[in-house]
Amino acid sequence: MKKILVVLMSVFVSACLLGACGKDKKNSSIDSASESSVSSVLSGSEASNAASSSNEESSSSQSFVESSSMSSADSSVESSSMSSVNSSSDSSVDSSPDSSVNSSSDSSEDSSSDSSVDSSEDSSSDSSEDSSEDSSSDSSEDSSEDSSSDSSVDSSEDSSSDSSVDSSEDSSSDSSVDSSSETVYIYTDFTAEEKAQMVEYIGEVIPFVANNEYYVDFYADEEYDEQGLNFYTFGNTEEEFEVYLGQYSEYVFVESYEDYFGDTCYVYEKGNITVELSYYYYYDEEYNEDVYVIDVYAYVPYTGTIPDEGEGDDIGGGEEEYRYTDFKDTEKNLMLTYIGIELPFVPNNNYTFDAYYYEEQHQNVASFLVFDATEETFNAYIEAYADYQCIVSPEEGEEQPYYIYNKNDVTVVVSYSSGLISVAASKPSNAPGEEGYLFTDFTDEDKALMEEIIGDVIPFIPNNHYMILGPEDFGYNAIGFSTRGNTEEEINAYIEQCATLYTFMESEGVEGYVSDTFILTIAYNAEDTLLTVVAMPLGGGSGEGEYVTLLPNDGRGLPSSESGIYEVDFTKAEYVKDVHDQGYYLDGCPTVSGSEKLNILVIPVEFKDATAESKGYDIEKIERAFNGGEGDTDYYSVREYNYISSYGQLDLNFVVLDSWFRPQQSSSYYAEFTTVVQDTELAIGDQVIMNEALQYLAPIMDLAQFDSDGNGTIDGIVMINTLEIDGETDFQWAYRYWNYYWDNEGNPYEYDGVYSNDYLWAPYQFLHEDRSTGEYDSSLTNTYTFIHEFGHLLGADDYYDTAYIEHPMGGYDIMDAMMADHNPFTKFNYGWLTNSRLIVAEESVTISLEAFSKNGDTIIIANNWAEELGAYQEYYVLMYYTNEGLNAGEYGLFEEEGILVYHVNATLYVDESYGDPLYDIYNSNTNYLDPNGYGTLDNLIEFVTTESGEYVYGVGDSLSASTKNDLNEAIAYTFTVDSITSDSATLTFTKNA
Repeated sequence: MKKILVVLMSVFVSACLLGACGKDKKNSSIDSASESSVSSVLSGSEASNAASSSNEESSSSQSFVESSSMSSADSSVESSSMSSVNSSSDSSVDSSPDSSVNSSSDSSEDSSSDSSVDSSEDSSSDSSEDSSEDSSSDSSEDSSEDSSSDSSVDSSEDSSSDSSVDSSEDSSSDSSVDSSSETVYIYTDFTAEEKAQMVEYIGEVIPFVANNEYYVDFYADEEYDEQGLNFYTFGNTEEEFEVYLGQYSEYVFVESYEDYFGDTCYVYEKGNITVELSYYYYYDEEYNEDVYVIDVYAYVPYTGTIPDEGEGDDIGGGEEEYRYTDFKDTEKNLMLTYIGIELPFVPNNNYTFDAYYYEEQHQNVASFLVFDATEETFNAYIEAYADYQCIVSPEEGEEQPYYIYNKNDVTVVVSYSSGLISVAASKPSNAPGEEGYLFTDFTDEDKALMEEIIGDVIPFIPNNHYMILGPEDFGYNAIGFSTRGNTEEEINAYIEQCATLYTFMESEGVEGYVSDTFILTIAYNAEDTLLTVVAMPLGGGSGEGEYVTLLPNDGRGLPSSESGIYEVDFTKAEYVKDVHDQGYYLDGCPTVSGSEKLNILVIPVEFKDATAESKGYDIEKIERAFNGGEGDTDYYSVREYNYISSYGQLDLNFVVLDSWFRPQQSSSYYAEFTTVVQDTELAIGDQVIMNEALQYLAPIMDLAQFDSDGNGTIDGIVMINTLEIDGETDFQWAYRYWNYYWDNEGNPYEYDGVYSNDYLWAPYQFLHEDRSTGEYDSSLTNTYTFIHEFGHLLGADDYYDTAYIEHPMGGYDIMDAMMADHNPFTKFNYGWLTNSRLIVAEESVTISLEAFSKNGDTIIIANNWAEELGAYQEYYVLMYYTNEGLNAGEYGLFEEEGILVYHVNATLYVDESYGDPLYDIYNSNTNYLDPNGYGTLDNLIEFVTTESGEYVYGVGDSLSASTKNDLNEAIAYTFTVDSITSDSATLTFTKNA
């Protein structure tokens, strides 16, 4: 019977099912009971009321949670977790640029709904994958504070563990105490009582895996003809699981198979014993971390000698009718380590224990819960505290009583509610101003990691609890740390220290500094005393490394030409010529359609909980938005826009399905669907929908018609859904992304011999968006969002700073925040413009520049030029802007007509770590001071304004000779605008001395 958990206490079922013994505080009494207890400790009589209120909450809870679970999630007492400032995917996916924050890590509503431990075959749990709602994984910010690595510990192997006990493998205990230099797990074997029960239930003791948190449950079920046990641990690695499998060498391997959740289950037999083992993780929403579980079921045929779950107590074993008569030795040692005394014990059949450091209040805490207790048991237990000083006692007849005791500077809160005894004991620990801070420097391991990543060690701030942050937290190449509890004065002193060591970089909301080897950012939240320091090697997260090489043009000089003008032919480039050859856009949507139109599939998607009819949404409006002609939209249709912008080179035919496709599940199911790609959890519910739709369409439609270049990949898929726009939730936002929803063998699903890759996902409601007011008007047909997102399908980046620290394009571009035409670089990138003119004059030259909207005429200024790099190097490009075509009327960028100057640094890098060279653009417009971004010191594209700060150069305006490129070199040429007519402008270029 696969993953059937017959729980000892019925009230414990739901917590164990979905929270792996309860990390989800939403359905748990541990939060209310334990947290209220500590609040009472900290706040005296005022907190007593809080405890009472919290206990009222716990009485209404339908599940109880093991307190030992708290330790792996920074404990239930700690209300907020340390932030990893993770934006591992901040520029992968575009969210519409008028959003201040594109959250890619908006997690599922309730981690308890996605069970990692399937405790019964009829479990209501749908999925082991608890989802962040970012189908793009493109979060501008992973605002969640990373509890998966909230550490105050000097740990030789695991600096990310949330532990105060120094144990390189121990992440279960959040402690300020350095227990030993050698790392060992807390639990190294089953208890004698547990072993005795194993022999009773299955005839022998199964192997144990050392861990910091485990649970054993015994069951007997006549209906399924089974009796046995479930043993599972939290926090072990996959490598340890593989070693653990080796302990079953005396058993006969039977098979391995994938269960309902896609996890591999290994089946062994020995005599009449069957053992099923699996390793998986689930996402804990409350603490924003992945919880890894080893799950073991061992069972034999039902003997009838042990009562099944419907016939009474199946506990058995133990003295005096109770399974547990005292704390484990390891637990006693932890109490002595953390609070200096051993707490009284009450015999019971099910309890949990935890010890940790509560850094917000500088307290060491030891706590435990006793389940299925009676009021008589509680009263008897209170008598065990006779030698403690009673500070607070309940009034007579109080339904949810609690006591507060004190002994040897230890404050103990004991409460009772609905069969749950809660005990939380705390003792002040090394508070600031008393004995100094616990940590006065990084560990040697942390320092070595910093040296490896940034070539230096960043300054440290003494504290009681710090967490190291590495590339696995950020999703890019960076190192840093987070800490809480420092005062504002201490933070200011730390900032002053950094200011003396590094060069200050002006920014908004973030303190930024630059050294010779790295960029340092400092963010401080005074409200919760959270300090986050991030160091990124110069050049950014995708910087040079063992397999990555930049391809700059510096030192190349300029070609010569008697006319002073060199005719640039981008088709001669040896590297990237257009979007097809770029790394991430390989197999992307073609940018030139040729003699026939390029077919793009458009799938209208409605949900059974958000039908098109209920919202008044019309497929005909989608048709007009994508294929319409003059007057069909409030701007241009997506087809019209790209046809005009490409000078007729890209002619699109959007094949819009004539009916709404309805996925099998409700929208919330897909919003919570995730997968893990290269150790990063991605929300891919939209990709699951796309697969369902393509599976449905394959038998009735030739999907190969959407692969115009015959490379086996559908050129692009557009899905317009009926969800309401929600800027905080990516699933209800607009973006372009790549398909990661593949089969169990790691291969993409095929349909008519083709598979899907690039796609666009957006709510229909964007058609109703009034960009001037931010309101929604059903009379509008606004195509901006769909044109912008389709620009990503063609291979353009966002040109706005997702952190809104600076605005390199000022919003003035279709790939920034405005309507209007694409800029020259985008058209170079798309292959729509293959020629330009490079200034190479020895002294000066006068040139006529035609209006850009007519034929894409441009002029390039550069200090160096590498013909083999084509458009992908550093240069300045000029165009004559006119208010016509795509720039006409209210949709134009500027009222004035004149010269626009763009500074482009599209330097390429080549990554050979995967075998074949992978080329991509190195710089982006995400600000390098944004800890959630991939920004480098240099922007991909930015405006160069006049000396008076205007974007448009008019007659008489000149480019300043002090303008410098990204190598800090003065620009090779300046220019002056001589004259402007309706068709052309005349400029004189002069070589700088």
